[in-house]
Amino acid sequence: ARFGARTLDEAVRSRTGAFGASFDALRVGDRVDVMDRDRTRARPGDRGRWCEAEVVGRDHTHWRVHFRSWQLIFDVLIMHDHAECFRPRWTHVRDWRRALAPGDWLEVRRPGDGTRVFWHQGTVVSRVDDRVRVRFQRRTGDPPAAPQPTATPWTVHIDSEQIAAKGEHIVTWMEGLV
Repeated sequence: ARFGARTLDEAVRSRTGAFGASFDALRVGDRVDVMDRDRTRARPGDRGRWCEAEVVGRDHTHWRVHFRSWQLIFDVLIMHDHAECFRPRWTHVRDWRRALAPGDWLEVRRPGDGTRVFWHQGTVVSRVDDRVRVRFQRRTGDPPAAPQPTATPWTVHIDSEQIAAKGEHIVTWMEGLV
């Protein structure tokens, strides 16, 4: 069976992971690529997929990992002896945030959406330094209670968890809505 781009056997043999001896130096707050083993989000034949993540906790047996742009309920505990689940930042995940430019599509969660999370299709209107202006559209099929998008573009920092890469949450994209 495949494990990301490698076989599961290769992953098991590489328990020290790409960090090697520096894996012990991994600290809370470090940003890393982490294998999300939720098979429902993996490509057919894979045992998971690599995601943008942050180490948010550590105890004597586990790391607590937060997947960026996902709610806290999706945080996971990964045992210390599963170093193969960790890779240095941008090893497997594309650095899409730094590459954002006008015309790029992304997903947007508008502030004030409350406890219900609604992701909208959006497009980058402009970029100044590490901030982008995003215009977003309500998705077809959203419940009537979903927040209505505004006509005015919204400004957000490229590192915000209010934005996600295209296809992260919205399975079916409808181009040309914005």
